[in-house]
Amino acid sequence: MNLPLREVLFVKDFRGFRSGDRFQFKKQVTLLSGDNGAGKSTLISEIRTLFKSYGSFHPSIHIKAKPNNKISGKCEYIDLAGGLLKSQSYFSDDSELQIHCLYKSFGESALMQLLSLLKNFDGAFLIIDEPERGMSSAKQFIIAKLLKKWVISHPDVQVLIVTHSFEIMDEFFNFDSEISELKVLPGFVSMSPTQLRNSYRAFSLTLWKSAKDEC
Repeated sequence: MNLPLREVLFVKDFRGFRSGDRFQFKKQVTLLSGDNGAGKSTLISEIRTLFKSYGSFHPSIHIKAKPNNKISGKCEYIDLAGGLLKSQSYFSDDSELQIHCLYKSFGESALMQLLSLLKNFDGAFLIIDEPERGMSSAKQFIIAKLLKKWVISHPDVQVLIVTHSFEIMDEFFNFDSEISELKVLPGFVSMSPTQLRNSYRAFSLTLWKSAKDEC
């Protein structure tokens, strides 16, 4: 696959990132994870400015990209965390779907919106920001299956999924490591879901011991 985005390089210090930080994308699907405050939202916000479809905004002054610093392909960004009214600009023109979602729970309506947006996607680069938010484990399992099926049917689309869901990580990591990779911030470190689980357990125990001492 000819990836629209193969590398980003920070050329200026910005928030938690330092000039010289370099992140490479080698697979069709990159799963991006990390603890709160690790820089996931900052990184994807910077990446979005690299695409001409971002609008009249100039590329970020903080990063450069390979193969091109202003990418011609269309980038779509999906974030359904803001609720129906805040997310209505992401909808298709299907007013019946919008009305139907009003009678569903947040998790159910988010799933319906995601399916509609994927069906109508026509870009080259797709960013999905924590699609599991508001979802039960059962719904996360379904989303993981649906996303994998969609990726298989769209081999020419590069996908970046920001997620904390091990259901989604396991589904892609166990499916085909040739098309997907799991990167963890800070450091953009390559890990398996099992390695990340173990890392979080150790970190959580450290936090708990500290909090217990403060109580």
